[in-house]
Amino acid sequence: MESIAPTSPAAAELALRALGRIKAEVRPHGRVVDVFRANILVGLHRPEEGYVVLRAYLEAQPHSAGPLHDLGLVLAGLYEMADAWRCFALARAVDPTHPLVVGIDGYERALMLRYPWFY
Repeated sequence: MESIAPTSPAAAELALRALGRIKAEVRPHGRVVDVFRANILVGLHRPEEGYVVLRAYLEAQPHSAGPLHDLGLVLAGLYEMADAWRCFALARAVDPTHPLVVGIDGYERALMLRYPWFY
């Protein structure tokens, strides 16, 4: 597999196929592969598919800060900001020290600076 963060559509398709094989080989613990699959799908401009994969993952593993963060980003990209901020809030509640959650704080500060009238 070239990468779990592919830089081209062709590499992304290869990565998706490879992740599918990995998931099949490591059952029942292969669910974590779905987080990578979801992010690759989003990178391929298929956010609705990424959303479905992340939701399925979170139904099984609801206390995962990273995937909650990722789902929030997917929802923000789909202009579902209320749901995105609910995901970010849940991620903060699950693990406020997670590196991705710390990034939410920076994102929020940037929005407050850019749109002070909204906050």
